[in-house]
Amino acid sequence: MVSSERARNPAEIVEILRRGLEAEQALLNELARGLIDQRQAIAVDDTAALEQLVPQLSRTLLTLREARVQRGLLVEMVTGRSDARLADVFDSLPAENRAGVATLCRSLREQAVAASRELTINQTVIRRAIESGERFLQQLLTTPNLALYRNQPEPEIPGGLLLNQRA
Repeated sequence: MVSSERARNPAEIVEILRRGLEAEQALLNELARGLIDQRQAIAVDDTAALEQLVPQLSRTLLTLREARVQRGLLVEMVTGRSDARLADVFDSLPAENRAGVATLCRSLREQAVAASRELTINQTVIRRAIESGERFLQQLLTTPNLALYRNQPEPEIPGGLLLNQRA
């Protein structure tokens, strides 16, 4: 645990915050790239790639969640409030460091929006792929294949005389 004296050092606070925000940006960038790779694997029906991407995306999301928890703890440590947001940290920073941290926060938000956009696209692609597969199966299982019937000769019914042997 960081002592309150060390926690008040503005240079240290800015450095910890910078590293945390840059780590979150890198994770969001990795998530967006993974979602793009997932979409490409779906497009070419590459199940092996999809099987590799799912755990990778899960690890990235888990690490991202942990980074956000760490950021929340840092914000609480700096502001002294558990309900504080990242924007509340600016008041605790020296004026010369606020612009740099604000730039990092803006960049983090842009990365989050980009990753969210990729996720929305993937959700649509996956939903449409599932619907398409369901329609294909429905058609396959309910519509007779008339081409098979057209190319087969009429079956011959064995004929013969029907005689009434009692008459």
